[in-house]
Amino acid sequence: MLVRGLLLVGACLLLAGCNTPRTPEERLARLESNPLFSTTGQPEPLLQSAMSGVTSVSYSGQHGTQVSYYAPDGAIYLWYPGNAVVLKGEWKALKPAKICYKYGERTYNPHAFQPGGQWACQPVQLLSFGRAAEERKGDVFGLARRTAPPFVSRKGEEQYREIVAKLPPATAADRPSRMLNAANELKARGIEESDKKIWAQVSQPPATPKQAPSGTSQDSNTED
Repeated sequence: MLVRGLLLVGACLLLAGCNTPRTPEERLARLESNPLFSTTGQPEPLLQSAMSGVTSVSYSGQHGTQVSYYAPDGAIYLWYPGNAVVLKGEWKALKPAKICYKYGERTYNPHAFQPGGQWACQPVQLLSFGRAAEERKGDVFGLARRTAPPFVSRKGEEQYREIVAKLPPATAADRPSRMLNAANELKARGIEESDKKIWAQVSQPPATPKQAPSGTSQDSNTED
């Protein structure tokens, strides 16, 4: 089953008040009201390109080892601990630097208390927080061609090391992470664009003082 546990934690940290919603509908409405977690928005081509055709192997204490293949056509294939099937879903990258996932209606996210069949988005920086991850170009484990994973994986950290050992050598593009590299580049572009706007403002010549209209008489003292 799909689980993305940092979703609820991140919402709690970033939403004012952090009053825990009581129903799934309230939780979804709370997330949707925050642009960092909203499932709508403009596509982010740089992030989409960075993750397209990439296999990601990640580990967190909540989920154990997850292996995902981000297909170029927007499909995603998930190998999750304890699952005897490869779970197919959808993925997309949206501004500002967030990755969104949607899996089948018969799935459930117990950490975010979210049923399947709905998009869920997370900022890349939060998605990467508190987990180990390795990424390689290509469908390394052939997940897009399989209905069952290579084997039913365990949740422990040792399983993560065993699966990572089966990956091909990392390239410069894989360090530290394709996902984080794209997010950092987007952040740098945003800072650069902000600097340009500030520089344009401070570089403008000072306004020229208005001149009094010609022919205007000056005040003078008069005698009766």
